[in-house]
Amino acid sequence: MSTRARLITAMIIAGAAAACAAPAEDVSLSQEDRDRITRGIEQGMTEAGVSGAWAELADHFTADAYHMPAGEPSVVGRESIRDYLARNWGVLPVTEMTQAIDKLDGYDGLAYARGTYHITVDDGGSLVIRDRGKFLIIAEKQADGSWQIATSMYSRDTAKPEVE
Repeated sequence: MSTRARLITAMIIAGAAAACAAPAEDVSLSQEDRDRITRGIEQGMTEAGVSGAWAELADHFTADAYHMPAGEPSVVGRESIRDYLARNWGVLPVTEMTQAIDKLDGYDGLAYARGTYHITVDDGGSLVIRDRGKFLIIAEKQADGSWQIATSMYSRDTAKPEVE
Protein backbone atom coordinates (compact mmCIF):
# COMPACT_ATOMS: atom_id res chain seq x y z
CA MET A 1 0.00 0.00 0.00
CA SER A 2 1.41 3.39 -0.94
CA THR A 3 2.10 6.12 1.59
CA ARG A 4 -0.71 8.19 0.12
CA ALA A 5 -3.21 5.30 0.43
CA ARG A 6 -2.11 4.73 4.06
CA LEU A 7 -2.56 8.42 4.84
CA ILE A 8 -6.03 8.50 3.30
CA THR A 9 -7.01 5.31 5.16
CA ALA A 10 -5.72 6.75 8.45
CA MET A 11 -7.70 9.97 7.88
CA ILE A 12 -10.89 8.01 7.18
CA ILE A 13 -10.44 5.89 10.32
CA ALA A 14 -9.68 8.98 12.43
CA GLY A 15 -12.76 10.76 11.06
CA ALA A 16 -14.98 7.77 11.74
CA ALA A 17 -13.61 7.45 15.28
CA ALA A 18 -14.23 11.14 15.95
CA ALA A 19 -17.80 10.85 14.66
CA CYS A 20 -18.46 7.97 17.07
CA ALA A 21 -16.89 9.66 20.08
CA ALA A 22 -19.08 10.82 22.95
CA PRO A 23 -19.95 14.51 22.94
CA ALA A 24 -17.62 16.74 24.92
CA GLU A 25 -20.54 18.25 26.83
CA ASP A 26 -22.65 16.13 29.19
CA VAL A 27 -26.21 16.39 27.89
CA SER A 28 -27.77 13.72 30.11
CA LEU A 29 -30.62 14.63 32.47
CA SER A 30 -29.58 16.81 35.36
CA GLN A 31 -30.96 16.20 38.84
CA GLU A 32 -33.05 19.36 38.40
CA ASP A 33 -34.52 17.93 35.18
CA ARG A 34 -35.27 14.64 36.93
CA ASP A 35 -36.95 16.46 39.80
CA ARG A 36 -39.08 18.60 37.46
CA ILE A 37 -40.24 15.61 35.44
CA THR A 38 -40.98 13.56 38.55
CA ARG A 39 -42.93 16.41 40.18
CA GLY A 40 -44.91 16.96 37.00
CA ILE A 41 -45.90 13.31 36.62
CA GLU A 42 -46.13 12.06 40.19
CA GLN A 43 -47.58 15.22 41.74
CA GLY A 44 -48.89 17.71 39.20
CA MET A 45 -50.75 15.25 37.01
CA THR A 46 -52.16 13.25 39.91
CA GLU A 47 -53.30 16.36 41.77
CA ALA A 48 -55.12 17.53 38.64
CA GLY A 49 -56.81 14.14 38.34
CA VAL A 50 -57.99 13.93 41.95
CA SER A 51 -59.16 17.53 41.97
CA GLY A 52 -61.15 16.93 38.78
CA ALA A 53 -59.09 19.43 36.78
CA TRP A 54 -58.79 17.06 33.82
CA ALA A 55 -58.96 19.86 31.27
CA GLU A 56 -56.02 21.58 32.98
CA LEU A 57 -54.08 18.33 32.88
CA ALA A 58 -53.69 18.90 29.14
CA ASP A 59 -51.41 21.85 29.95
CA HIS A 60 -48.72 19.24 30.71
CA PHE A 61 -48.71 18.25 27.00
CA THR A 62 -46.96 19.88 24.05
CA ALA A 63 -49.18 21.56 21.44
CA ASP A 64 -48.62 18.64 19.02
CA ALA A 65 -48.56 15.83 21.59
CA TYR A 66 -49.82 12.28 21.07
CA HIS A 67 -51.89 10.61 23.79
CA MET A 68 -52.35 6.90 23.09
CA PRO A 69 -54.97 5.43 25.41
CA ALA A 70 -55.34 1.66 25.58
CA GLY A 71 -57.89 0.22 23.16
CA GLU A 72 -58.68 3.57 21.54
CA PRO A 73 -57.35 5.67 18.67
CA SER A 74 -54.55 8.13 19.37
CA VAL A 75 -55.55 11.63 20.39
CA VAL A 76 -53.35 14.24 18.71
CA GLY A 77 -52.75 17.80 19.89
CA ARG A 78 -53.11 19.51 23.27
CA GLU A 79 -56.63 20.81 22.62
CA SER A 80 -57.87 17.39 21.44
CA ILE A 81 -56.24 15.82 24.51
CA ARG A 82 -57.94 18.45 26.70
CA ASP A 83 -61.33 17.54 25.18
CA TYR A 84 -60.63 13.81 25.50
CA LEU A 85 -59.64 14.05 29.18
CA ALA A 86 -62.60 16.25 30.10
CA ARG A 87 -65.05 14.05 28.19
CA ASN A 88 -63.73 10.68 29.40
CA TRP A 89 -62.46 11.46 32.89
CA GLY A 90 -64.14 14.71 33.87
CA VAL A 91 -67.45 12.99 34.60
CA LEU A 92 -65.90 10.50 37.06
CA PRO A 93 -65.43 11.22 40.78
CA VAL A 94 -61.76 10.21 41.07
CA THR A 95 -61.00 9.92 44.77
CA GLU A 96 -57.53 8.45 44.54
CA MET A 97 -54.85 8.56 41.89
CA THR A 98 -51.17 7.75 42.06
CA GLN A 99 -48.48 7.53 39.43
CA ALA A 100 -45.05 6.19 40.31
CA ILE A 101 -42.06 6.38 38.00
CA ASP A 102 -40.03 3.14 37.88
CA LYS A 103 -37.45 4.39 35.38
CA LEU A 104 -36.57 7.87 34.20
CA ASP A 105 -33.83 8.58 31.72
CA GLY A 106 -33.07 10.95 28.91
CA TYR A 107 -30.58 12.81 26.84
CA ASP A 108 -30.28 16.21 25.21
CA GLY A 109 -33.74 17.62 25.94
CA LEU A 110 -35.66 14.37 25.52
CA ALA A 111 -36.71 12.10 28.40
CA TYR A 112 -38.81 9.04 29.00
CA ALA A 113 -40.58 7.91 32.12
CA ARG A 114 -41.90 4.40 32.63
CA GLY A 115 -44.10 3.64 35.58
CA THR A 116 -47.33 2.46 37.14
CA TYR A 117 -50.64 4.08 37.99
CA HIS A 118 -53.57 3.40 40.28
CA ILE A 119 -56.95 5.16 40.08
CA THR A 120 -59.99 4.80 42.33
CA VAL A 121 -63.38 6.17 41.35
CA ASP A 122 -65.93 6.33 44.18
CA ASP A 123 -69.33 7.93 43.73
CA GLY A 124 -69.93 7.94 47.48
CA GLY A 125 -71.80 4.75 48.02
CA SER A 126 -73.08 2.71 45.11
CA LEU A 127 -70.02 2.31 42.91
CA VAL A 128 -66.28 1.92 43.45
CA ILE A 129 -63.99 1.27 40.49
CA ARG A 130 -60.29 0.53 40.88
CA ASP A 131 -57.92 0.53 37.95
CA ARG A 132 -54.19 -0.05 37.85
CA GLY A 133 -51.71 -0.35 35.06
CA LYS A 134 -48.59 1.05 33.49
CA PHE A 135 -47.58 4.09 31.47
CA LEU A 136 -44.83 5.31 29.21
CA ILE A 137 -44.28 9.03 28.75
CA ILE A 138 -41.87 10.82 26.44
CA ALA A 139 -41.20 14.41 27.47
CA GLU A 140 -39.45 17.28 25.73
CA LYS A 141 -37.60 20.09 27.46
CA GLN A 142 -39.01 23.49 26.62
CA ALA A 143 -37.07 26.75 26.10
CA ASP A 144 -38.03 27.94 29.60
CA GLY A 145 -36.56 24.78 31.20
CA SER A 146 -39.92 23.14 31.87
CA TRP A 147 -40.80 19.68 30.56
CA GLN A 148 -43.93 18.82 28.62
CA ILE A 149 -45.31 15.49 27.47
CA ALA A 150 -44.83 14.83 23.77
CA THR A 151 -46.20 11.28 23.82
CA SER A 152 -48.05 9.29 26.45
CA MET A 153 -49.50 5.84 26.49
CA TYR A 154 -50.97 3.63 29.15
CA SER A 155 -52.59 0.25 29.56
CA ARG A 156 -54.28 -1.43 32.46
CA ASP A 157 -52.94 -4.57 34.09
CA THR A 158 -56.26 -6.38 33.73
CA ALA A 159 -58.80 -6.65 30.92
CA LYS A 160 -61.30 -4.59 32.91
CA PRO A 161 -61.07 -2.41 36.01
CA GLU A 162 -62.19 -3.90 39.33
CA VAL A 163 -65.77 -2.91 40.21
CA GLU A 164 -67.14 -3.21 43.74
